[in-house]
Amino acid sequence: MKKKMTGLFLGTMALGLSLFATTTVGAKEIKIDIVHTNDVHGHAGAWPYVKGLANQLRVTNPNNVSIIDAGDACAGTAFASMSDGLDVARAMNRVGYDAMVLGNHEFAMATQTLKNIVNEANFPILGVNVVQQVPDLLTQIPEIQGYIIKDYNGVKVAFLGLTTSSTSETISGKKQSQGDYRVEVIESLRNQAKAEGAQIFIGVSHLGDTDPEPTMRSTYIAEKCPWLTAIIDGHSHTEHPNGVLHDNGVLVGQTGEYGNNIGVMSLTLDKSETDATVKVLAKSDRLIKIMEKDVPVNNSITPDTEVKNFVDEVNARNEATLSEVMFTTPVELIGDKPLIRSRETNFGDIVADAYRVAGNADIGFAAAVTIRANAAAGPITYGRLLELLGSEQRLLKYHVTGQKVWTMMERALSEYPAVWNDFQQISGMVVEFDPTKEGGKRIYRITMADGKQIDLKKTYSIILREDMISNPDNTGDLESLPRESVGTVYPKFIEYAKAHAPSFKAEIDNRLLVVDMDKLKAEEAAKQQEEQGKDEPKETDKDKASDTPIPPTGSDKGSDNTGQSPTQPTKNLGGKTAVLVKKIAENPLFLVVIVTALSGLGFIFKARMLTIKEK
Repeated sequence: MKKKMTGLFLGTMALGLSLFATTTVGAKEIKIDIVHTNDVHGHAGAWPYVKGLANQLRVTNPNNVSIIDAGDACAGTAFASMSDGLDVARAMNRVGYDAMVLGNHEFAMATQTLKNIVNEANFPILGVNVVQQVPDLLTQIPEIQGYIIKDYNGVKVAFLGLTTSSTSETISGKKQSQGDYRVEVIESLRNQAKAEGAQIFIGVSHLGDTDPEPTMRSTYIAEKCPWLTAIIDGHSHTEHPNGVLHDNGVLVGQTGEYGNNIGVMSLTLDKSETDATVKVLAKSDRLIKIMEKDVPVNNSITPDTEVKNFVDEVNARNEATLSEVMFTTPVELIGDKPLIRSRETNFGDIVADAYRVAGNADIGFAAAVTIRANAAAGPITYGRLLELLGSEQRLLKYHVTGQKVWTMMERALSEYPAVWNDFQQISGMVVEFDPTKEGGKRIYRITMADGKQIDLKKTYSIILREDMISNPDNTGDLESLPRESVGTVYPKFIEYAKAHAPSFKAEIDNRLLVVDMDKLKAEEAAKQQEEQGKDEPKETDKDKASDTPIPPTGSDKGSDNTGQSPTQPTKNLGGKTAVLVKKIAENPLFLVVIVTALSGLGFIFKARMLTIKEK
């Protein structure tokens, strides 16, 4: 028995060793470090540290470190604006980025401006789903790609680009939501990359995780695409200190904004050399704080000398122009993101006024997302202004119906009081709305500058920035309508500010008014009823029961008791007779009283006549 047990034990042990050998022999563990950024918006001081961190990681992991950006890098500061984004591309070239996805601030640029950036970049720029939002963009810039494949010691990893879009178009032709369209796009990219040998798939998205519509978020992609190992995300400026690991295992990382943090996503892979299988053994994401309001706060990372020298050279070259004072504001201008994108502010009023005046239009729209920060009271330099109003854009003038204006404002106010990227600051009208009502049915009244309520059939002229024509519209109508260019943002705003800055005030103009729609409607109905009551005869309860109302009594000068001119025929005599007949019918004694009264009057009349005769 002992012999049999020993044999069984040895046999089992041999089988276990054999199984272990088949799963581990020929396997190779690979670690990948992905340095990632998003929504840097031209804050160039971060890039020397991005390269410095990558340099440090390559000391221990020389061949498997990549640098990826999740969009909105090329607009937002003077560093970016002074060269229309070209110096951003040049700085990122020196950092050594492997790829970036288009952010909404990139594809909102003039097509030629973006084309110049793409041509300047030494790295691929991703985002083919933007084709539906800007139909001719990919035709004019065919260099924009859907994905790239990187080889890490024999493991092929595909980075699939997915940017913001507001389309309901599809690839397959089936009707679906915008979120499902994006899922369809990224699944198509996966199939293409898989055909080229890709084994691991990472999304690089500019979607964010705070959109009011859940299907528009990166989390929806994570939910619908469990085959993704991870998503490097941007757009919502969210900080995920350790990433977010979803229930299905998809890891999502995002660093915040303005280069304040650098993300490091690390993957540990197990690759079998006997077949093509690759297992993900571990994945993690972490943030490293490097900047605070453009001031370095991390001494553990040595900034890369080449990148730093380039940034310093650009800043020195621009200094003379950027330091020139454009105007002086006597009050603080409120443009901070949580405020400007959720309510009316004084800065919003001023910018919208400047746009409206630039084109002598009825209405000015200033998209809240284009006003970037507060401005303290005092001198405003050109450099500071470039940080406040985003990229240079044409101001476009359209002629639309009052109904279109109403629809645009319904969209702008549909998420109030939440922070909303499509929120609008306005000029030339006052909009009263009820946020307790369903989005799209909130507006009670729009009053124009002349005091008249908006006429839904009348045509009005409106002004807005070229890069924001889809924000208050969302139907594509404006893109297809005739329009007139009335200048560009910065020259027109500077012209307006120089003329009006002394009168800038801290208070808002109350152009967006929260109201109780039900209460106002009830008050309006009561007022109308009261007005009608003044013009109509008053009725008693018994009168109301009659088909013909009794006319009002009274003896205004120049009229008889019917309320009509004595020279006009009496219209209500029949009504009096009907009432009299009705009273007699209801009470026969009433007839006796009347007859008696008439007899008495007849007797008095007869006696009077006799007296006269006798005299």
